[in-house]
Amino acid sequence: RRIHLFAFDALLSTARLNGRLQFFRLFSGSNSAVLRLAVQLLARVVSDPFSNACGQLARRLGDSVIEEVFKLLVRNLTLRSSTARKQAEQEREQLSVACVDFLRRASAVEDLRFSMRATQIGTFFAAIVKAEERQINWVSADTFDVAVERTWTGREMKFLLLNLSGLERVDVRMKSAFRLLSRMADVLEGHPDHLDAREEHITLAVLSKREQKMWDDAEIRRRQLYLDDSERQDRANQQSEFIRLRLAERLLLLLMPLASAATQSRFAQQKREKRDPEYWAGRFKADIEDMEDDIARRAEAAEAKALAEAGGGDTVANVTPKVAARRKARSRFRKQKEEEEEEFDDPALENLHEEESESAQARERLMEVLMNTDIAVDPEIAAMYTQGGSPMYGADGLWLNLFRGFLNVAWIIAAFLRCLYACVQGATSSAVVNETVAVLRRVSFLRKLISLVEACPVMTCHIAAKFFRLMNRVLRMQPHQSAESMDLVVNYALIADFSVYVTHPLLFVLKHSASRPLNHEEQILCGEVASFYAMLARQTSYVKYSSDYQVQKWATEIALEKFFTTATLRTLVGMLLFDIQIDAGTAHGSYISHLFADLAPMRER
Repeated sequence: RRIHLFAFDALLSTARLNGRLQFFRLFSGSNSAVLRLAVQLLARVVSDPFSNACGQLARRLGDSVIEEVFKLLVRNLTLRSSTARKQAEQEREQLSVACVDFLRRASAVEDLRFSMRATQIGTFFAAIVKAEERQINWVSADTFDVAVERTWTGREMKFLLLNLSGLERVDVRMKSAFRLLSRMADVLEGHPDHLDAREEHITLAVLSKREQKMWDDAEIRRRQLYLDDSERQDRANQQSEFIRLRLAERLLLLLMPLASAATQSRFAQQKREKRDPEYWAGRFKADIEDMEDDIARRAEAAEAKALAEAGGGDTVANVTPKVAARRKARSRFRKQKEEEEEEFDDPALENLHEEESESAQARERLMEVLMNTDIAVDPEIAAMYTQGGSPMYGADGLWLNLFRGFLNVAWIIAAFLRCLYACVQGATSSAVVNETVAVLRRVSFLRKLISLVEACPVMTCHIAAKFFRLMNRVLRMQPHQSAESMDLVVNYALIADFSVYVTHPLLFVLKHSASRPLNHEEQILCGEVASFYAMLARQTSYVKYSSDYQVQKWATEIALEKFFTTATLRTLVGMLLFDIQIDAGTAHGSYISHLFADLAPMRER
């Protein structure tokens, strides 16, 4: 009880005892109990950072004590005995709890933080995480978590990277990978460590609830106010390390085994059939160039004709022939498109226009039309009446396979998306934002990210809503930009193709919203989809397709037709009808108003 009067000799004896006993048989219950008491005594010392004992420990024994505790934790997790009694295993687990508790308490001491970032400590850190992953095979996936990444050592991106790549790489489907990604997201986002001090143990339940919620920018900024000076400076350094080490690409490579195989096969089929966004963008650019050349050629011919009619004098040609050439070229492209649509062979309409020589009866013509009608149902129309396509909700719970220790994919992908969002929305410097946006705008990176998102149900952990908000920030024009590059039309087309994955199940929900109101999660998804397409509708007209006004206007119309598909328009109309339904219901009672009062700002978006 008199920790502040603790002598330095006693601290030295405790540290030496900790270093000597760990070389004996750790699976002996007595040795584990003695070591646990020694570590608990050290934890009581560092609990009061302003005491004399804590100051002596930090200044004279800081490096050795931290190293000995890490060594003890490594040996406690790696050495196993098949003949150990149950009581001895419980003592070993309590020893791990005591070691993690000491390291978490020591992370709050300013003088000990430098000792926890030593190079040899990083080696022990990687060994602890890997050893805990191996023990799942013989203990349980739901056992105590040795959350060593929740210490000051776990804030270093280089140490976290040791278990995300290389020989000590963890299995991406297990809880160790999820905990590392969640810790990385907390550091980049600016989550104070002392807020987690209220939890005795940082369990998977606490972390899963954090990833299950939708991002709240106001709450994130409020939590950043509680960062101390060292944490605030360390957050800026770790964001720079995240960019320098190219962790976005490395984490994407780590997570690719979780990607949807159906999505990758769909991308490959689109490329074979020349229906991929890159091919469409190439044809689109070629049409724009052809239209510009056609306008220039017709304008030159019109000017030459005007000069010839003027008798070869010095009369300046009127600009009216050039405007007429633009309109004629534009109408020529429209006519070609209409002719292509008319040439489409529809078996249901091939016998409607009979030749004059034939005199078929009306009933016979009707039967021919019915026999030639395609009975296949349009998937966009079927989505409004049948529940199909991508699943809205996945399996309940965090575990996919508790016996093997596999987690549901949605929680792992949600942690990765939070890492990316923290470097875009909450970055400490403009360089971090620009580098992250440049990486996320790459078509190859975006394709892989979409395949990861489509591997998860739409509503689980708000995966689809988080992806739309992230893309809203990434593809948005910067305030200093007056125009956007045409290269982004490929990204827009990819997101429009991904929106089919979300709009088909959402159409079914909106169709039945008269009898079943949308819940909180579904309304959040509707708000994020509407916000993204509002940005896309504004920004499409700012993309510089051509220097010619008529070509720019024509290209904007074609791009909007590509990005806003029929299913997307039906979804947006369904959202408006649901919004009108809620407004009408509030005038007749409080049944609807009290359900959706908190979502008024979201609906205004």
